[in-house]
Amino acid sequence: MKLVFILLGCVVIFLIIQYIFTINEEFTNNTKLEITHPSSSITFNKIDQSDMAYINSYIPLNSVECLNLKCNLPINKQETSYSKYYRENLTNFTENDKTKLKDIIQNINSSARFIDKNYSKFSEFLVNYTNGIKWNILKTQNLELDLPCTLSKCILMPSNVFETPNWNKIEETLAHEQVHILQRQNQSDFNEFYSQSNIFGNYITPIKKMDIDYSALELENVVITNPDEDNIEWIIKDISGYYIVPYVIPRNSLNSHVSTQTAYQIDRKNYIVTGNKKLVQELDYYKYIKKTLSNGVGVNIAHPNETFTDIFLL
Repeated sequence: MKLVFILLGCVVIFLIIQYIFTINEEFTNNTKLEITHPSSSITFNKIDQSDMAYINSYIPLNSVECLNLKCNLPINKQETSYSKYYRENLTNFTENDKTKLKDIIQNINSSARFIDKNYSKFSEFLVNYTNGIKWNILKTQNLELDLPCTLSKCILMPSNVFETPNWNKIEETLAHEQVHILQRQNQSDFNEFYSQSNIFGNYITPIKKMDIDYSALELENVVITNPDEDNIEWIIKDISGYYIVPYVIPRNSLNSHVSTQTAYQIDRKNYIVTGNKKLVQELDYYKYIKKTLSNGVGVNIAHPNETFTDIFLL
């Protein structure tokens, strides 16, 4: 009889432990269970509480019009809970997706540019942060204009890239987005690198985005918040004045792609965007990057996070 009570006690303790783990379990959509690959530290479609906290802080940085564009919603619709919308717009990975992605990630983790400080001056800096990289990939639909990007520690990959997959391109995209994750986790170090290393030729200086008046663009464009950036805008010094390169979608053609091809002049004293503009290819900064750092290849100069990543992956 004593043995029976002992066994019953063990069962009760086991059930209590299971219950505790259940009520503290992080969010994972019921139809999209977490898959973990121990040797590569990869998870699929996992959104935990810290990710939700990040999304909740990220969403107010966007206008309603911008969020609706990003979520493929009617422009005048007011979504009751954008964070819930972000959380729920996941779709299932196929087993083939997972197998191919694990192989691709293994290639990235072992590539020279991620582990060899002598590979390039950008690798020399980045390798300080690449030890023990963790990957969390979300397969999404109707989020962030259906473009690959990052939020918190998650890489968002739109489901359309897996419909007729170009795995070489997917590998480059994942490498690109993982660099953005490392930047986010160490953004102050990267910003110091951008500012003090002279690698960008002293053409750029940081300013908080909240201090900039973008109202001159409001009639012509929807200004889009790039989720791979931080809350810093970088002012570009040019022979003809000071400029910024925001992400915009022309308001009269909302089906257009996001553009970073135009530099808008900014009043350096009051941080007001004047509306005067020029093509980014005409900026001294762009010419310097193309001639000195990117071997003649054009790169994105909207934000040094993008410039760094583009050149790092060349």
